[in-house]
Parts: sequence; structure tokens; C-alpha cells
Amino acid sequence: MFVGVLFGLIAAGFIKFVEFTLFLRRKFRIFNQHRYIQVLVVALMTAVLSYSLTPLRMGQTAAVDELFEPETKGLVDAGWGMPNLYTNLGAFALVEFILAGVSIGLPISAGVYTPVFVIGAAMGRLLGEVLAALFPNYGIIPGGYAVVGAAAFSAGVTRTIASAIMVFELTGQLVHLLPVLLAVLISSAVANFFTPSIYDLLLKEKGLPYMPPIRVDSSLRKNAHSLMRSSLSCISTEDSHTKLSKLLEVNNYSAYPVVDSHDRRVLLGEVSRTYILNRLAEERAKIAEGESFSPRSAEQKGIASFFGRVRAATPFLDRTESVQSSPRARKADTLISLS
Repeated sequence: MFVGVLFGLIAAGFIKFVEFTLFLRRKFRIFNQHRYIQVLVVALMTAVLSYSLTPLRMGQTAAVDELFEPETKGLVDAGWGMPNLYTNLGAFALVEFILAGVSIGLPISAGVYTPVFVIGAAMGRLLGEVLAALFPNYGIIPGGYAVVGAAAFSAGVTRTIASAIMVFELTGQLVHLLPVLLAVLISSAVANFFTPSIYDLLLKEKGLPYMPPIRVDSSLRKNAHSLMRSSLSCISTEDSHTKLSKLLEVNNYSAYPVVDSHDRRVLLGEVSRTYILNRLAEERAKIAEGESFSPRSAEQKGIASFFGRVRAATPFLDRTESVQSSPRARKADTLISLS
């Protein structure tokens, strides 16, 4: 658990370092105008730092094989003990940390996972050697810490849980199955708390589509029942013009469900608020023009004059169904016409 937390924090720091290098490239125009200068500067830096330390001259594959040596003697015999084992491991991890952070994001094809994996192996091996020296009677295997460190750091940087599987395939053994899995999960969770993954950072930097973090919202825990209204104002074909006008004054729904009666509430369709207002305006215009108008007959006809063909246009509805269980009817603009 300690290794997972430690390497998760270091992984978050590595991503912050990469983000800082990307910021410097955007700030200085010379790197944007002459992109090949970035490559030349980083290549020169790599050559100077790599050949100043013997372990850095070997390839990354050979370095991983030597760092995974179980005992300290095997690593010393491979040349890591000159002049000092701890100095070489610390310098190797630090230089690889800087070079990998600067190299990521260059305008050339380069890898991310392998350098990160090597850095984790070196830091894990250094931690294992220090613990083995401090507690010689506990039988600590430094190579095991290199395996766990490589998986934990790579998982913290890339957020790939498959790092544990890759470690098992490289080592060919499942002795460190439990510590590797725990370290990978904890490191990924700790690093994810502070920074996005290295891949998300690069996608955002390049302006490419990426998956944004999902915000924790209380509304995500709500169901449809908590969002729906239990009391809904409906329009019946038996309603009068007066009742319809009052209904529009009481609420401001954009649309109203049309039912056959307020008792059975069988859904016949849906009518928009705009349509009702327009039809009422037409009725008032007819009255203003002096057409014959009987208040009593208008009240008797009621809203049915608006929706005279609603029933005929919805024969697929079962009249015994309630509005809560009936299927959704068509839009009123296509269902409703004057009789």
C-alpha cells in the first residue's frame, strides 16, 4: 500500500512536469516556429546526460532485465556498483525522469509507456535496496520492489490497469501477484485524484477529442419518478372555452395532454400552447366581426370544436387505458383539426 501511494504521488508529479514543459514550448515562439530546434536540443541533452553515466548507455530493455535481478549481487556484477549502487540508481532514475518528461510531446514519433516503465523499475529498485540495507534480517528482495515499482509508476502515469498483466508477462511468474495488483490500483487512484492521465493531457494539448471527467452530481442519482409531476393539468374534449382560457392563465405549460374525460383520463393526443392561443384568437375575431354567437351553444360545444377529430385520428389507443399507462400519442399539430 505504501508503494502504491508513493508512486502514485510521483506519477502525478511527473505529469505536472510534462505539463510544465508543454507550457514552456507554447510560451517561447522559437520552439513553435522552428520545431526541429526542439528535437535537436533534447537530442543534445540526451547525449550529454546519457554518456556521463554508465547504466544510461545501455538500452531500456537491458536496463529492465538488470533491474529485475532478484538479489543485489546480480545488479552489482552487471556494473551498477561503480562507483556506488545507490548513486547510480538515483542518478539513473532522475535523468530518465527528466529526459522522458522533456521528450514527451516532441514533434516526432516517440513512446510513453516504456520510458515510464523503466523509471518505475529504477525507483522501485532503489527503494528495495534502501529497505534491504536498513532491515537486513527481514529477507527483503530488492528485485521484487523493482517489479512493483515499474507496474505502479506506469499505472499512475497512464492509468492503465493492464500494467500489472504486462509485468507478469515480462517476468514470467506470479509470485508478486498480490502486491503488484494492489500497488497498481492504489497508484492509479492516487494519481487520478491530482492529475489526468498522460494521454488525456496530450490529447487536450493537441486539441483532439477526449473523454472529460464526469462530474459527481446529485441529479445522477435521481430516477424518473422524482423528476415527474404527479399532478398534471389535462385538457378534456368536454371542457368549455372559458375553462380552457382559465387553464392557460393558471399555468404556462408549452403543451397540454388531451384526454377523453377527466375521470378516465384516456390519452388522445397532445396540443401545444401556441396552437390553443391561436385558435382562441380566431374565435374572438369571429365574435368581433359580428358573427352569430350563442354563449350557451359555445359552452355546450366546448373544446370539442377545437379537437373534433382527435378520437378519429387516434384509433390505436385503447379507451380503457389510463393516461399513465397508455403509449405516447402523436403531436396535436398533426392530430387535431377543426371539425
